[in-house]
Amino acid sequence: MAYEQQEIVARLAEALTNSGCQQQELGAAAGLDKTQISRLLKGERNVSAAELGAMADFLGVSATELLTGRAPVRRGSRPLALAARLAEAKRSDELTEQVERFRSLLEVKAQVERDVVAPARPARPNFDLPTTTYRKVQGAQAAHRLREALSLGDEPIEDVSGLIEAYFHADVAREPMPASVVGLLLQDQESEDDDPVAVMLVNSYYPYGKQRFTAAHELAHLLFGDVAEYHEDAAYGERSLVELRADAFAAELLTPTSGVKVVAKEIGDAPDTPPAHRQWAARLVGTVASRFGVSVETARYRCADLGLVSDVDEATLAATSAADVLRAAASDERALALEEERDVIDPPALLTSQALYAYSEGLVGIGTLAQLWRTDDADGLRKELAEAGWVPAFE
Repeated sequence: MAYEQQEIVARLAEALTNSGCQQQELGAAAGLDKTQISRLLKGERNVSAAELGAMADFLGVSATELLTGRAPVRRGSRPLALAARLAEAKRSDELTEQVERFRSLLEVKAQVERDVVAPARPARPNFDLPTTTYRKVQGAQAAHRLREALSLGDEPIEDVSGLIEAYFHADVAREPMPASVVGLLLQDQESEDDDPVAVMLVNSYYPYGKQRFTAAHELAHLLFGDVAEYHEDAAYGERSLVELRADAFAAELLTPTSGVKVVAKEIGDAPDTPPAHRQWAARLVGTVASRFGVSVETARYRCADLGLVSDVDEATLAATSAADVLRAAASDERALALEEERDVIDPPALLTSQALYAYSEGLVGIGTLAQLWRTDDADGLRKELAEAGWVPAFE
C-alpha cells in the first residue's frame, strides 16, 4: 500500500475509534462488506475517493481531515483530496456520471503521480489580466495578451487542449455528456501552491470545432478565477456576464481579429447581387471555420460580431448546413470530417502518457488504464495496447 494510503487508513481507524462505531457499520456506509472493510483497515486494500467521502460523512468528519490530518498534502495526495471533497458535494442527477468521471480521473492521477514524475513543462505565460469594467472586453483583451505572450501572432492554434495542459497544467478530457452541458471545470480551491489541480471535461457530443471553443472557454474561467471548485457551462439559457467574458476570450484566442480580417481580405469584397453575395458570405464563414478549427456556428457569430457579414447574411447562413458552408469555402475533407467528429472518449494527453509509461514499467495495472479510457473491456484494451507496443515489463 502506498505511503499516502497508509496515512489515510491510520486516520480513518483513529476516527472510527473516536466515534465508537463498529467496522461493519462503517463498511456498510461505504458499500463495503465485512471482509472488504477489514482488509482496508489492515492496509491490504486501497480506499477510493467515493468510499472515503461516504465514510467521512458517516463518521461526521470531513474527507479533507482524513486525507491530510495536520501534515501538508503531498502532490500525489492532492488529486485524491479533491476527489473526496467532490464525493461529499451533492450534484444534479443528470450530471452524476460526470461527477463520477471527475473522481475517476483524479484517482488515476493520484495513483500515477505517486510513481511517475511528470515531464517538465514550459513556464506559465506571463501576462496581466485586464481590469476594464466591460466583461466582454476583458475576455478579448486577455486572449490577445495571451497570444502575444506565446508569440502566436494571428496563426491558428492547432492543439487547444495541448496548450492548456502544457502552459496551465490543467487536464483536459473530451467525452460524451448530456446535451444540456457543453463543459465542466473542476479546480482545487484549497491548494496553497501555485500549481493547483484542475480538470476540464469537454462534451464531445458537439462538433469538434465547438469542443475546441469549449476548452478555450473553460480556460478563461480558470484564468479569471470564476470557479468555486466546480463549474458547469450549460448549453442553453441566458448568458451571464462571466459567461460572455469567457465566450469573448475563446473567440479571440481561437479566431484572432487580425487573422479573421486577413481571411476577409483574401476573399475580397462582397458582390452586389444577392445570390453571389450569399455565396461570398458562406465562403468567408466556411474559410474562417476551416482555417482556425472552429465550428461553422462560431465562425458565423465571429464574422457577424466583427461586422464582416450582415444580420441578413448570418440568418441565411444559420439556415444552411455546416457541410454546405464548408463546401462553399472549398474546405478539404479533413475540415468536413472534423465537423462530424463527435462522441469520442479522449482522456487527458499528459496523464495518458504518464499512465502508459507506468503500465509499461509494471507500476499500474490494466485496470487503471481501463479506468482512464472509461471502458469495462480490460482484456480488449490490453490487446489494443499490446498491438500498439505497450506491454508491461513483467509480461
